[in-house]
Amino acid sequence: MLACPSLRAEYSVAAASWAVKVANPGERHSVTATSQWGTGRVDAPRLLALSLEQSPVAVYDEDHIDGRDVQVLNTAETLAAREKQEPRRGG
Repeated sequence: MLACPSLRAEYSVAAASWAVKVANPGERHSVTATSQWGTGRVDAPRLLALSLEQSPVAVYDEDHIDGRDVQVLNTAETLAAREKQEPRRGG
């Protein structure tokens, strides 16, 4: 599934949520998981988990503004990940 043979998706009725796990961590960083089915910032298993939860993806960068560390939305990376997510959300 998504070029990650060890990927498992399980639904918990008690928690009413999905858990997506990859037994072989190297599969998350494969070319297919980070380019065909995902992006360099959001891999395929993470996109699948967000899609199963019907949640849009958002990619943030850390920045230092006015002496504080803040998270800033990376619009280009978010758009790229959402384009990969759409086929899995039925869009």
